[in-house]
Amino acid sequence: MDGRAQVSQMSQETREALAQRIRSRLSHADNPATDHDVSIVGGGVAALTLALEIRGARPTTRILVIEPNAHPLPEIIHTVGESTVEVSAHYLRDHLGLADHLSTSHIRKMGLRMFFSHEQNTDISQRMELGSSSFVPQVTYQIDRGRLENELNRRCQSEGVDIAAGRVRSVEFGSENRPHTISFQNGDAVSRTTARWVVDASGRNRMLPRQLHLKRANEHDCNSVWFRVATEIDVGQWSDDPTWQGRLVEGDRAMSTNHLMGEGYWVWLIRLASGATSVGIVADPAFHAFGTVVGVQPSVEGFAGRPTASPWSAGSLTKSQVPPRR
Repeated sequence: MDGRAQVSQMSQETREALAQRIRSRLSHADNPATDHDVSIVGGGVAALTLALEIRGARPTTRILVIEPNAHPLPEIIHTVGESTVEVSAHYLRDHLGLADHLSTSHIRKMGLRMFFSHEQNTDISQRMELGSSSFVPQVTYQIDRGRLENELNRRCQSEGVDIAAGRVRSVEFGSENRPHTISFQNGDAVSRTTARWVVDASGRNRMLPRQLHLKRANEHDCNSVWFRVATEIDVGQWSDDPTWQGRLVEGDRAMSTNHLMGEGYWVWLIRLASGATSVGIVADPAFHAFGTVVGVQPSVEGFAGRPTASPWSAGSLTKSQVPPRR
């Protein structure tokens, strides 16, 4: 049962006691001095947007973000997630005030587009296509994560959020109202800082779950891989069939998050404003192979990927070649 469900089942008296305890922790009175009120572990989108959210709600709160990667980041970073849905786009654009950045530095997304397999999949114009013929009113974006995180980092610093470089190694929890102590390392130097609240936004690193032994297996047997290619893969150029081309009244297919769906495989393509394309591949555990992975061929070194001479020539990946998702 998650925290929200647990709270919903509490009695009114228990809720009030919990609220009073939280308020007392937020109060500065009778608490030992700390370096910061809130320390956030991690420096990605989750950490930086949380820092801005807290700053907006509580301007006097002292916030520290402990970031393992030095800024500015390259535009293409090793992080999955180059496409927003409507609610996240609204949050970034309207709630956090990133409208100008999103509209000028990223691509407006033309929704999801799915191509379902048909016979031998050699002609995309004959596939079943599910997608809008024009932009939908709910604006979403295809984003370069490095660009977005650099902008969020810049805004955090301009709002007075402290940012420290380093990777958190441990958190020593204080009892009652005693502060928590965070140890983090940058190169050979190890630093310690204190905070009244510690938030783990370290993503796949899962710093606190590892320390507290909270990780649990989910028995989800799924194989996947993703990579980026340093060129644009334009689905809209894969056929010159006039009827197929005429389905769109504005925009182009490359502005969609394109999904190629077939027996045993699912491939997505996301074009980015930096000129790269993000490619993801998921294997269905019910099959022993992807079948044909359209438009992308694995390199000898691994899953670096490159466009083939013909968009529909292809390599094949067997399930055993794909590293398990961790």
